[in-house]
Amino acid sequence: SKATVSVLYWHMNGPALADDELAVWTVVIGLVVGFIAWVFLTEKNDYECNESPRIGLGDVLKESRHGALVLPPLMAELVAEKPVDRLEKMKSLGREKKKNQTKVDIESVTPEGCKPLLVFVNSQSGGRQGLALLLKLKRLLHPVQVVDLAKTGPNDALQRYSVFSKLFVLVCGGDGTVGWVLSAMDSLNMRAPVAIMPLGTGNDLARVLGWGAGGEGESVADILAQVATSHVRSLDRWSIKCGDQRHQPLQHWTNYVSVGADAGVALRFHKHRRHKPRVFFSRLVNKFWYMRHGIAAFFNQIKPMTPPCVITDKMVLECDGVKVELPAGTAGVIVSNIESYGGGATGLWGGTSVVDMNDGQLEVVAVTGVLHLTQIQLGLASGIPLAKCSKVSFKTTRSLPMQIDGEPWTQPPCTVDISFSGTAAMLSRTRGIQDEVLLRITDVLEWAEQKGHITPDQLSVILNEACSRKAHS
Repeated sequence: SKATVSVLYWHMNGPALADDELAVWTVVIGLVVGFIAWVFLTEKNDYECNESPRIGLGDVLKESRHGALVLPPLMAELVAEKPVDRLEKMKSLGREKKKNQTKVDIESVTPEGCKPLLVFVNSQSGGRQGLALLLKLKRLLHPVQVVDLAKTGPNDALQRYSVFSKLFVLVCGGDGTVGWVLSAMDSLNMRAPVAIMPLGTGNDLARVLGWGAGGEGESVADILAQVATSHVRSLDRWSIKCGDQRHQPLQHWTNYVSVGADAGVALRFHKHRRHKPRVFFSRLVNKFWYMRHGIAAFFNQIKPMTPPCVITDKMVLECDGVKVELPAGTAGVIVSNIESYGGGATGLWGGTSVVDMNDGQLEVVAVTGVLHLTQIQLGLASGIPLAKCSKVSFKTTRSLPMQIDGEPWTQPPCTVDISFSGTAAMLSRTRGIQDEVLLRITDVLEWAEQKGHITPDQLSVILNEACSRKAHS
């Protein structure tokens, strides 16, 4: 109100304002307050994390659509205990099967229909959204099921939950967080299926698995219910070795690897966020800064007297052992495993060919600069196809920016080798008749494996083929 503005101004400056000055200050302060409120509401409603009345665990299990994912109190206590203490707990309850039993069988106390869920949340992702989501998940599930990756790594929780043969994992974060958890599971030889609640900037893997870009205003309870009814899809995993590996942030990847133009923009964004984290307080603002660095790179590229940003003479590319000539003017090379790139662009490969994340093949394309990347983002162009292969190798003669799944760095001259390393089980949101059929097929195959009619390897092969045929249908 005008009275409020007058009082504030008097406290700051002394003399009262004239009516016309008062009107101007009222409008200015109103716009500033409105902008702050808009940013706050936009962040808060990315996922519906509003306070809700506390209800008992029994009510949750009986009435909620995600009740099958909630660990009952006894199971939660056993998971939180050390292995030796678990056995003592089971003996005190008379649940041990053998007198000299040395390993506890937690699944012997698992209720029928229970689908144990382990949740990893990067509370530093998505501005304040990550922390709000962490608190909401601890209310909807048992607190022992929710792990804050900002405080501890995923390995300890994965080891404690490895006692479950049928475990679901939910990762709340960006593509980098998902890759971190998948790498931890690889190190522990775990193959639990993983769902994603996207909190990052790009969220490309979440997009192709049907979990969206994040921030569609869905309630957390609804997403948990969709996790409970999701179906399993296989995802190719790839290993990468860059020289002596001292500089690269990851040894395995799932989305894409790039060198040159787009990695340069990602590197500038990464350095800016690391030095001034306070100005990166929401995903919307993060995208603005990313766009700003892209525009700066474009104008730097066209600036007079600036050396060209081409890498044609700085890189030698081989695909499946065959040398591939880079087109004239190539400013970047992208090696892709999934259909979505750079925050939702789906026309990177171009043409009518389907990019399958489970065919053991990589798509290699070239781009000519930042303007070309922008056209791809807007759906106005596609990359320049170079090869579709199962092994990629390239040698650089100068230091160049590189990125793996959105994690950028500057790589000194070296030889980079990319090869297939296995598959990961992912959870895809069930939508439409085809997904419903695939979900039923998965249930039948898992039943057959439990009964010993098929082996785990046979289950994996059949599921991979079913998912591949669905992707090409």
